[in-house]
Amino acid sequence: MNSRVGLLFATLLVLSFISTRFLPKAPLVLSAGVAPLWTAFYAVSSNLRGFTEALVTERNLRSENAELRTRVAVAETDNKRLSEELRKLEEVTQIRATISPGVVVVAGVVGLQFDSLNALVRINKGAKDGVQEKMVVTTPQGLVGEVMNVEQGSALVRTLLDAEFRVGVKVAKLSGTALARGVAGRFLRATNYKSTNAKVGDTVWSANVAGGAFPTIRVGRITKRIELSGDTLGLTLEIAPAVDISALEQVYLLRLP
Repeated sequence: MNSRVGLLFATLLVLSFISTRFLPKAPLVLSAGVAPLWTAFYAVSSNLRGFTEALVTERNLRSENAELRTRVAVAETDNKRLSEELRKLEEVTQIRATISPGVVVVAGVVGLQFDSLNALVRINKGAKDGVQEKMVVTTPQGLVGEVMNVEQGSALVRTLLDAEFRVGVKVAKLSGTALARGVAGRFLRATNYKSTNAKVGDTVWSANVAGGAFPTIRVGRITKRIELSGDTLGLTLEIAPAVDISALEQVYLLRLP
């Protein structure tokens, strides 16, 4: 296609050049009759030359446009990758400053298992990446859970909504602690919380309690409080997690002192 366009363009240029510069001048007796013919011929050749030049220009513009589109796509991909790396760095910095300096692994979530008893997530890092059982799993928004089982290239995390999960909890700015457990993948329930000042909407943090010791990490907020009768019984609290477990894409594993 390119060779044909080039040949046509060259031919028209030659014809135009000949018609306008090197043709012999017609005798005066014929000039009146021949002049219109030469004028028409010149107009046609000029138009054809202009049309050919337009075709070539359009082809070149299309090629340049395609190249620019490719460059823009590559730049957008690089920008997205750099933005993701920057986000990870910012989150790691935030976790180190507010939770623990011992961030060991940044892992992606590759699977979820939710049913009436289990609330588990699988991550794409394992023993070869330094992952160990009982490592705390978190995000900047709050606690996710702990590592339950480790393989070479992946690990299973028991989240705080799992029926087997236990974590000590404490309401912000109030004294007293309690042990909370996951309930059917829906919320956490803390029983026998001694401070009667806890109310719906209060922020709940993890605490060191026998059977559920964790560093201080945001767990969630109180959505329901139940007062129990009896002098030795405290409140029962229902707690909504700070992290949407079903929407997790990335988590951070901590090395604890």
